[in-house]
Order: sequence, then C-alpha cells, then structure tokens
Amino acid sequence: MAAWWKIPKVSEKTETEALTTSNNPFISNKISSTFEEFSPKNYEDVEAIANALVLQKLVKLNLQNTVISDRRRIIDFLCGIAYVLNFDVKKNDIDVYEFKPNK
Repeated sequence: MAAWWKIPKVSEKTETEALTTSNNPFISNKISSTFEEFSPKNYEDVEAIANALVLQKLVKLNLQNTVISDRRRIIDFLCGIAYVLNFDVKKNDIDVYEFKPNK
C-alpha cells in the first residue's frame, strides 16, 4: 500500500474537465455563463453540486422540482460544504439559493 504522501492528486483541470464534459443533466454546460445552475430531482443528484462548490464556482440552486423530503437534506449538506469552503449562501426566492465564494 502506498503512503498517503506518494499518492498522486487529481489536478483541478482534470476535475473541471470532468464536470464540464459530464453527461449529467443537472449540470448547466454553458461555458460563457458566470454561474452554474442546478435543479436536482432528489438527494442522489447532490454530488455534482458539491463538486462545483469545491471548484469555487458560483452556484444557483433551484429546489422547486426536488422531492419535498429531500429538500432539507440537500440544503443542509450544501450549507455544510459552503461553511467549510467559506461561501456566502443567500436565499433568493422560495427554494432558490445562491452559493458565492467569499473572496
């Protein structure tokens, strides 16, 4: 087993390419836009949103089409990530949130 300091890290470029070339329908593939908009259907879709936050992207989250039982879980999970990454979270409308990196 390799020591943790010898394990190669995935470059940010590789992660970005993976997100923008994804076939995930919940990722906005607009390269020219200044934000990524997500409208997850259930909790299983939260991984793509978390990846965008880790890459310091401005994220708009629309939970209006999300299963009601998963809305609270999604926002709690993403607010935890936002806290760790020092993001500002703003509620723009009913079930519409904006996550912005705090620079």
